[in-house]
Amino acid sequence: MQEVPGSNPGIPTNLMVPPSPDRGRRLRFGSAQMKQMNKNGLVAMVVAVAVVVLAALWLIQGGASRPGSRQFDCTAPPNAPRTFTHTLADRVATGVWQAPGGTEPIVNYVLEVGSTSGASNEGVITVPGNQTSYTAPVKPGPIFARVYARNACGMSPSSNEISFTVP
Repeated sequence: MQEVPGSNPGIPTNLMVPPSPDRGRRLRFGSAQMKQMNKNGLVAMVVAVAVVVLAALWLIQGGASRPGSRQFDCTAPPNAPRTFTHTLADRVATGVWQAPGGTEPIVNYVLEVGSTSGASNEGVITVPGNQTSYTAPVKPGPIFARVYARNACGMSPSSNEISFTVP
């Protein structure tokens, strides 16, 4: 290893670099090459923006078609379910109601059950939109319940509240 005075000691100076055909020449781009590079960059940016916009539209449209999600072409939330009644036999209660009617399909019903009026401390149950009844065992004590209908536009007001006491 040979050292050159004033250089860093220990760094070899006799390394050979193979000759290159471009060695010593500067790479130059003419205006035609620069215009093509700018055009390619612009095309790439336009494609990237288009992909982002299309992905956003796809997500919005996909979200609007899922049951229970808000759709942009719906008319209004449903009216309240009608005529909510119950039967009780051997600590098993069945709630029955009538669909609210309207043009928008009901996605599901939400049944709230509580131990006092307006409460839902005993449970919140989701019932499929094609059912208008629900049966479940109940524990002894007072029971208060009401049902809501849900469509793509939102939730209805509550039905009438029923109350009974389980012995």
